[in-house]
Amino acid sequence: MGGGDTTAGSGHGNGKDGKQAGAGIFLQNAAVNFQPDSGDVQTINDAIADDTGNGSNSGSLIKSGAGTTILNGINTYTGQTTIYGGNLIVNGSIADSAVIMNGGTIGGSGLIGDLSIDRGSIAPGNSIGTLRFSGNVTLNSGATYQVEVDAAGKSDLIAVGQTATINGAKVSVLAEGGAYAPSTRYTILTADALTGRFSDVTSNFSFLDPSLLYDARNVYLVLKRNETLFADVARTPNQRAVAGALDVLPTNNELFLDILNQTEAGARQAFDALSGEIHASVGRALLDEGRHVRDAVMGRMIQASYDGTGLGSGGPQNTSGMMMLGYGSKDLGSDTSPLPVAEGPTFWTQGFGSWANFDGNGNAASLDRDMGGFISGVDAEVMPGWRAGLAAGYTYTGLDENARLSSANVDAYHLVLYGSGKVERFNVRGGGAWSWQDIETSRYVVFPGFSEFEDASYDGDRGQLFGEIAYPFLYRDIGFESSTGLAYVHQETDGFTESGALAALRSAGYNEDVTYSTTGVRAATTMTMGGTVVTPSLSIAWLHAFDSVDTDLALAFASAGPDFSIQGTPIARDSALVTVGLDFAISPNATLSFAYDGQFASEADEHGIKGRASWKF
Repeated sequence: MGGGDTTAGSGHGNGKDGKQAGAGIFLQNAAVNFQPDSGDVQTINDAIADDTGNGSNSGSLIKSGAGTTILNGINTYTGQTTIYGGNLIVNGSIADSAVIMNGGTIGGSGLIGDLSIDRGSIAPGNSIGTLRFSGNVTLNSGATYQVEVDAAGKSDLIAVGQTATINGAKVSVLAEGGAYAPSTRYTILTADALTGRFSDVTSNFSFLDPSLLYDARNVYLVLKRNETLFADVARTPNQRAVAGALDVLPTNNELFLDILNQTEAGARQAFDALSGEIHASVGRALLDEGRHVRDAVMGRMIQASYDGTGLGSGGPQNTSGMMMLGYGSKDLGSDTSPLPVAEGPTFWTQGFGSWANFDGNGNAASLDRDMGGFISGVDAEVMPGWRAGLAAGYTYTGLDENARLSSANVDAYHLVLYGSGKVERFNVRGGGAWSWQDIETSRYVVFPGFSEFEDASYDGDRGQLFGEIAYPFLYRDIGFESSTGLAYVHQETDGFTESGALAALRSAGYNEDVTYSTTGVRAATTMTMGGTVVTPSLSIAWLHAFDSVDTDLALAFASAGPDFSIQGTPIARDSALVTVGLDFAISPNATLSFAYDGQFASEADEHGIKGRASWKF
């Protein structure tokens, strides 16, 4: 029978020069060609043998498809095996065949006769494993030995029964995850006789350099700690801070060893994951959140200043010659008396909620915040034209730093003293607040080859002093008030130690002071709709943060090592505050108010709603 190719789609020859017979595939002067498509895996469990009957000669095998062919049988054909592409995995035996490679990859854990690679790769095992040869192996300059290793000292091995000849081939080290020692030696090739050298060796490590050693029969791979510091591959201040602390850990520290086997990208991922950035970002969020407590109380004091008028909280407009702002013409230069202010106590409550996103800065990650709560209070006139009050409240804050797989929950309780009055034609308002905070944090530390969960519970406190001076004026039927205010905010948290093992952090606590200024204008008017007095209002202000806008926190690994400073999501230096409200006078002594509250900055935005109810007695 004439020679020809037999294409085996399922692994069984069916051409005129190869046939399936019994439990095997028998070749009659044939070259069986396995050509699975890319991504396909073709498994041949039958044995392939020569059909020596009828004077036939030996058959041969060709692997040309881009997919994978797996030979699991004990194959006894004696013709040549030629590989042009894809993967040929030998888990059984082709001990009577010589393999010639002009492309593709040969691997598996079986037995092969001879091997010569002009172009292509050899990758022993089906993961880490040994590929054995009964004859000779020749690795020419176009060949690459893809050797897998692990942290336990195991590696791929080429075991050659006769002579291994290396003519400038290359070694590519593919390391599995794990905690590698600063120096590990592996046997990657053994032969009865060895000639030649590999021309190059590379690895996927950043902190362990590969090198090769030789003796008369063996090739050894050595992975050894190089002089590259962890900090050398860091790119951001937070990454460099973490890397610097890791660099000085003992070389047998488990966390140190977990970083050794990383690529540069894997190391940077590890530095970010280990940073504990959420703890610094919590401080930033709580500093910013203090604005909502101030605004709730300040809103009540504005209401008290303009009781029953447009810039108040929606009370009925006085029609006996009184001005919308709560002032008579006398305040603007005529003889009309000022609008009287109620002397009795006023009880009020305000609920609010908001959702915010604070952008990262290329160092700290972005932070999402959802918060809600209420403030309730009572105030009364303590002297003509001056009121004082006491308020208390509760807020819940949820924080998510998704890029760091971190989150925090904060329950806060607030107590506020406040007062307001009038000096000449200026309104003066101010107060002080103290907040007690219960903080719960959780984060997942995940990077290649490592995963651990950390959580912590600790307390925080926030104190703030705030005040403003405002000047009212009228334009047509609209009341205006320009204002300038200052707020000093102090935020601190207690120390903590996270509950995790290797990557747990500890801190002595957070302490930060920020001063804010606010400059803006408010406007309101009063109208009647369907028998109900309605007051639309608008407030626009510029909020400016003095001092440093970076939120720094000193942290350290709980197990060992020095402190390092981590920056959280930064505070917005400048932002615009916009409030649009609508108030309803439901009775002469009761008011309901609803408003949209927004904060806009180049690196942050916040949107919220709030509602207030007040009752006068």
